[in-house]
Amino acid sequence: MGKNKKEVKKEIKKEIEPGSLGLFFNELAAALDGKNADIFGELTGLFENMSEMSVKIINKDMRYEVKLKVEQSSPPPGNPPEVLRDKPDQSIQKYKDLKKRMKKAFREIGQALEENRMPEKSMFDAFLEDCRRMVTYPGHGDPHYDTFSKACDQFRQAFDQADFSALQAGFAELGRVKDFCHREYK
Repeated sequence: MGKNKKEVKKEIKKEIEPGSLGLFFNELAAALDGKNADIFGELTGLFENMSEMSVKIINKDMRYEVKLKVEQSSPPPGNPPEVLRDKPDQSIQKYKDLKKRMKKAFREIGQALEENRMPEKSMFDAFLEDCRRMVTYPGHGDPHYDTFSKACDQFRQAFDQADFSALQAGFAELGRVKDFCHREYK
């Protein structure tokens, strides 16, 4: 019986700030329950026929590296997995909504910097959280995700230190990485 089943393996690697680890596990629980699983994007359907899952967390200098591995068994013939059934792709729509929010927030942050004022903390925090969520979507610029994440970290550090010139430089770097990625993937 076990030899007739095909295994599908997926892996996510994600860096998370210590304060966001609980959010990660909340979203993991929601994904396992088939609810709003924004963090996983396309992996949501794989939890239906999951045969094995492992989560590994490594502490790396004020951040956690989280590795999530999911193994899915093929269902018996005649019963296709949920991810292959014809239905609107909700993860694509969630990604589009995320990108719209990010575009608006990026503009507002840029406008604040042009006016020589610090961006609002709540908007800045929401933008960086969306940036972290964006890099979990496979197929939308994966080779650039590490560079983008590092630029986000530097941007965060400049904001936290209220270093206005570093914040402007960080904004310019994010724009450069974004433009480079969008030329390839848009």
